[in-house]
Amino acid sequence: MTPLQNKRTVTTPLMAALVFAGALFLAAVNTPTHAQDVDCTSPQTQMAMNICSSRDAETADAVLNEIWSTLRAKTRAFDADANIPEGERISDQLLTAQRAWIQYRDGQCNAEGAQYYGGSIRPLIVNTCVTRMTEARTQELRTMLQEN
Repeated sequence: MTPLQNKRTVTTPLMAALVFAGALFLAAVNTPTHAQDVDCTSPQTQMAMNICSSRDAETADAVLNEIWSTLRAKTRAFDADANIPEGERISDQLLTAQRAWIQYRDGQCNAEGAQYYGGSIRPLIVNTCVTRMTEARTQELRTMLQEN
């Protein structure tokens, strides 16, 4: 083997490694690295789907908290106006129910996700469940708010 052939043999793997490293760099540059970089209009990767489903759960929770705050204030005012004794107050009963519901929701959604233990889809399953259940609870609280 001549020195020129030997140099090509060394250069070819080196060039292949450089091309591969460049491709990895380009992929890294074009891949969202932060949650704020993910476009949730059409998530294409499992990581993006997980991030977007987490955003959906956070949004559903924020809406629930808004309705909850309004309903809680309204029931407290009603309790005070009606002079309802402690232990019988609507606001206290509602608080007990809400705390129990949160435990139920979290347990149910973790159970739904448990079958995917160790899998990258698990956060999507749990977040989707949290969103679904939170939106349903929000509707229940809205109904209570409208009835009172």
